[in-house]
Amino acid sequence: MLKIGLLALVVGLFALPAAAQHDHHHHHGDMGAAHSESVIAVSNAWMPANVDERVRPVYLTLHNLGVAAVQVVGIESPDARVAQLQRLSESYGTVTARRVRSLDIPPGESLSISAPDYQIGLSNLRRNLMEGDAITLRLMIADEMGEEKPLIVGVPVLNAAPPSSRLLVTAAWARPADQGTVSAAYMLLTNPADEDAVIVSAAMALAGLVELHEMVMQGDVMRMNPIPALIVPAGESAALEPSGNHIMLMDLQAALVEGNTLLVTLTFDDGSQQIVGVPVYNRTLMME
Repeated sequence: MLKIGLLALVVGLFALPAAAQHDHHHHHGDMGAAHSESVIAVSNAWMPANVDERVRPVYLTLHNLGVAAVQVVGIESPDARVAQLQRLSESYGTVTARRVRSLDIPPGESLSISAPDYQIGLSNLRRNLMEGDAITLRLMIADEMGEEKPLIVGVPVLNAAPPSSRLLVTAAWARPADQGTVSAAYMLLTNPADEDAVIVSAAMALAGLVELHEMVMQGDVMRMNPIPALIVPAGESAALEPSGNHIMLMDLQAALVEGNTLLVTLTFDDGSQQIVGVPVYNRTLMME
């Protein structure tokens, strides 16, 4: 069971009120303080690179940081012709995957879509995927009225399962950009631990230079300055956003194309790292 105690925080990035109950499988957690709107965060996302199967599994954990239940009711990916939520079962040494129409995430709790219970199954891939690649998922999240909102998630393709995510990631995105120009990565980072997480650097393979930046007013002018570290306080969140702190991606070696996913590696002050899948799209346009 995964316990998540969060003390404060979060701007509502997804307004997703209560959902009906269908298929139950979740880890219980408690919230230190309620959010006025539901926010869905992602952790432990990865796709095995070395699986020679017709259906390729994808694993991740979804965290409902809000006060209302939500449902995952659908999934699609530009990287595969078929994408399904699947329940796994084993009988006499054989694992069977069966499609699941919906999965519940009660408020303040998390849903582990991972073996031996669940997976996201992708088939008829549109390209070969190897270590260091990334895929994009579009999860549909429904409220009690049946209204669906997309949750766009980037997933790294790795040879082995990554260490447990130190930070939970909500609504990661980077602006599309041409080769030789600049872009930026944005997201909401939530720290469920009882000690601060200090990010001291970030890296992205397609950028010649990556820096942590802040936006500050100097007189009447908004200026962008490098910062040595980004602190995500224990039990709280830190927003990376266009008007504030962000990850600056400079000297792009290739265009950042909408629909693709970047892999941004965060390095903490203790030397540990976390790979974050960052989908490329203009979220500000999507929210209008």
